[in-house]
Amino acid sequence: MLDRDVLKYAEGLLKNDPIYNRFKVGDIVRWVNDYGVAWESKIIGFSNPDEWGNYIHLVTGNGVGCAYWSPHRVERFIEVKRGGCCNIQAKPPRPYKGSR
Repeated sequence: MLDRDVLKYAEGLLKNDPIYNRFKVGDIVRWVNDYGVAWESKIIGFSNPDEWGNYIHLVTGNGVGCAYWSPHRVERFIEVKRGGCCNIQAKPPRPYKGSR
């Protein structure tokens, strides 16, 4: 069960992928952070892209200790699981260049 704050925040997010129309709320993704560490997270919603192309909001585990308010960009995804099955490989992330 997700934290109440996460659920409240997710209510204000877009439910459909505004860019690629291929990701859905509830998809599980593996993504890589700026330090090369891979995480498995669930998509909780979408926002309009910021200046760096970040627009997908994720939550890990039960949402505690996760920056669900900070969106991610698709280039960081290394794998997508639709509804917990059917792995779809995403293109690998670009090499780290800068703080974003």
